[in-house]
Amino acid sequence: MEFSAAFEERFVQVQKEVGRGGARPGPLLESWEHLVWRCEHGYDDNIDELLHDFQNRHSIEFVLGSASLNEYPEMVKFRELVSELDRRFEKLQIRDPDLRWVKDPWWQSYPLRLGGKELAEDYWNMFGIRIQIVP
Repeated sequence: MEFSAAFEERFVQVQKEVGRGGARPGPLLESWEHLVWRCEHGYDDNIDELLHDFQNRHSIEFVLGSASLNEYPEMVKFRELVSELDRRFEKLQIRDPDLRWVKDPWWQSYPLRLGGKELAEDYWNMFGIRIQIVP
C-alpha cells in the first residue's frame, strides 16, 4: 500500500515522540506480516528472539493510539490491515486464561500453538507449557 508523504512523516514522528524509532508504515506492516507468517509456519527461533520480534507490533500499537494520525485517510486502511494480521495471529495463540501473562500486551500474553524445537523447549522449560513442534 502506498502512503502519502505527509502521513509517513507524521507516522514516523509519532513513534519518535515515544522513543520507538521511526519506521515507515509500509515496512512496519510488512514486518508484522512476516512475523505472523513465521508463526503460522512454526516460529523457528527461541523465546527471546520472539519477544524481540514483537517490538514492531509494540510500535504499531503506539501508532494506533495516536489521535493525530486519525486525520489522515490512510489511517483507516492501516488499521484494517493491522486488524487482519492481528486476527491471523490470534488464531496461532493458545488462548487459555490460565496461561495469560497479565502484564504483557495481548500479542505476547499467550503462548503460540506451534513452533520449532527451540521455542517448544523454551516454553516447556520456562513455563511448563507444551506446544506442537514443527520440524
